[in-house]
Amino acid sequence: MIIMKDEQGSEPWKESRLGIPTASNFHLIVDTKGNPSKSRTKYLYNLAGERISGQMSVDSFKTFHTERGNTVEPEARNELSFILGEELETVGLCLADDGSFGMSPDALLRSQKVGFEVKCKSFFYHCEMVDAGKLPTDHFTQVQGGMLVSGYDHWVFFAYFPGAKPLLLKIKRDNDFCNRLQNELVLFNRELDALVKKMSQSA
Repeated sequence: MIIMKDEQGSEPWKESRLGIPTASNFHLIVDTKGNPSKSRTKYLYNLAGERISGQMSVDSFKTFHTERGNTVEPEARNELSFILGEELETVGLCLADDGSFGMSPDALLRSQKVGFEVKCKSFFYHCEMVDAGKLPTDHFTQVQGGMLVSGYDHWVFFAYFPGAKPLLLKIKRDNDFCNRLQNELVLFNRELDALVKKMSQSA
């Protein structure tokens, strides 16, 4: 894993991830069974556009939950650090060894080879997650993708809302899914390279 230090959300971080498939969007490439997603082609076009233009795709907008996460996440990370009794490391973009896909984890504990996904959603969604007591399907691909990028065997999912009961889960690597995801990423990147070459003015 290649770890970059640019702060998440900064301009250097945004530039470093242009045109690269990242774990938060792996669900646009495959579904939870590792089969091609219906959103695959649109994501392919968006990343090709980023590579050609050098600008972030217009679809890369911030949702309410993303904005809330950016505000509350430091507090959540401090709470998680206190619960675990460990100092968590914040990093920027992390790339697979070949640099062809990546992720931006909310924290790493490299001494134990564990990554972290922190969610700070509205109280309604927080209640749903705590009540279910399991990893939400919506985040399965992202969490498993983090393990694929890092090579780690475990990931911690932490749902936090100030003053409310948190949800802390340790998720194991699903090797079968990660193998399927990796194969699809190889195919996706081949198509992405070909599309960029086809659509570039210099082609």
